[in-house]
Amino acid sequence: MRNIQILHDRERFREMLSYAVSRENLWGNIDVITRDGAPGLLLVVLDQHDMPNRVSSGVVHECYGDALADLGDILDDLNPDFRPLSHF
Repeated sequence: MRNIQILHDRERFREMLSYAVSRENLWGNIDVITRDGAPGLLLVVLDQHDMPNRVSSGVVHECYGDALADLGDILDDLNPDFRPLSHF
């Protein structure tokens, strides 16, 4: 498996999340991952400009709950009309 690169850029992270929401394809594009050799978790989204690389919010989370709460806060800002996040 090819190594992926992770860009730590909160604005690009929000841009990629917004794109995924606009395409109703969020859940296939986000993940919470461990950091190689470092404590904590990163919330990442697929970089639509540089696949298969990812973009992180730059925030290191202590647990999944914190990462997913951060995602929820960002989605509330990006999607105030509660448009569908993904097609099922």
